[in-house]
Amino acid sequence: MECAWGAEPPLDPLAAPLKACGRAAAELVQRADRLARSCGVPAGDAARRAAARILEHAGDPVAAAAALLGAARGRSEAPASPEALRREFGPLLAGLAEADPGGLTPPSDGEGDPRARLEAVLSAFAERPRLALLRLAYRLIELEDACDGRRGDGAALARETLAFWVPIADRLSLGGLRRRLEDLCFRLIDPTGYEALRRRIAPIQAGDDRYLAALRGHVQELLAGNGIRAEIQTRTKSLHAIRRKMLRTGKKPEEIMDRLGVRVIVETVPECYAVLGLIHTAFTPVPGTFDDYIGRPKENGYQSLHTVVIPLRELSHKPVEFQIRTRRMHLVAELGSAAHWLYKNEEPPAEEDPAARRRLGMLLEEGRLAESVAAFLERLGGGAPQPGEVAR
Repeated sequence: MECAWGAEPPLDPLAAPLKACGRAAAELVQRADRLARSCGVPAGDAARRAAARILEHAGDPVAAAAALLGAARGRSEAPASPEALRREFGPLLAGLAEADPGGLTPPSDGEGDPRARLEAVLSAFAERPRLALLRLAYRLIELEDACDGRRGDGAALARETLAFWVPIADRLSLGGLRRRLEDLCFRLIDPTGYEALRRRIAPIQAGDDRYLAALRGHVQELLAGNGIRAEIQTRTKSLHAIRRKMLRTGKKPEEIMDRLGVRVIVETVPECYAVLGLIHTAFTPVPGTFDDYIGRPKENGYQSLHTVVIPLRELSHKPVEFQIRTRRMHLVAELGSAAHWLYKNEEPPAEEDPAARRRLGMLLEEGRLAESVAAFLERLGGGAPQPGEVAR
């Protein structure tokens, strides 16, 4: 049986993410959404939530559509046939929808040959990185459900996520998704420590917010006075990132150098370096804190200028980290290298992103060369936190 192709508008939770999409990206996801609903996929289905998270955290309308089409394909009452998917969406997107990302999990104790399992998972991701993205989106939903009390295996999910899935998100340069996963994992692994640190940070946060608001206005005036148009964002470090730095350095939260941050987003690379010069002239740079990730990008493709300064001594002596990047660099850093298609008014390509394939291919080679699966997973995760590790 094939589904009826309806024409109703998409239902929540996709409504808000779709508003941020360009016309072509929105139309692709809406077509997939209509098919999923006509096949009986309910409004609150995990696939719809996964599609929304993909748009929010990865900006990939093709992967979002694949999540919806996969749900339509899997409906036992009125499934979408493979022929219908290929006819309406093309063979590449249909093939992605017909895959089973849920079966792609890292090896665990007592599960046959762990090296063969690891190679199978990493090979699938290297060939089709969107399978990794789909799996990450579903893992995010599982963690959200665990935090909301809808499932009871939260701590185990969180440990596996930190050990395997967070590094995968990092290799795909999905900064926003990685941070969201990390904070949910912290909350699930050590709820007491999470709440203790949240309470400890709360009194500091109000002052931080006032300081950053004043600094944002000052930087806007500085750049405008020098003919540079920029988007300026402020941020405070996540609880997981603060906890990790406290453990590594032994410092108190208020002593962490990059707890506060400002992002300056401009149009061109020369403007990045011009902004850096203005920031270093107007404020006091902290020695040894400058990093040029534009000239020397990180392994995952991340590009930005980083520097820490003491900006407004009349208000505070708190250091602030500046991240200066172009708009394209910002999209890649937060949403991955496919994100620029989200805002275009042309059909996004179904082909996999070559940069993502290259990075996951390198990870596959690392797994093949590792002396053991356990050693590879230990290096990959960098050591997942244990309950009670948070400095209080």
